[in-house]
Amino acid sequence: MAPAREALLAGGAEKFGRRVGGNFEQRRPVCRQPARQVEMAGVARKVGAGANFAGSGGAVVGVHRVGAMFRELRAAPGAAACRVLRPGVS
Repeated sequence: MAPAREALLAGGAEKFGRRVGGNFEQRRPVCRQPARQVEMAGVARKVGAGANFAGSGGAVVGVHRVGAMFRELRAAPGAAACRVLRPGVS
């Protein structure tokens, strides 16, 4: 089983977030990514969230701890130029 999937199924959100961010870093030398998306992922990493490029639509998907980290992410320098959303999952 893939490490990120294992972490997610085991309820290890922080480990899952690290795997998501690690995948982003592995892809950077292989795939040219727009500077804006690299910047958005950097904003997430600065507050401790895992972040990854979500595809060709200009989005970055992040994994954060509940509570304070989300508020820090929204207030982080550089976040003002981004839409920081928290979707509901049921």
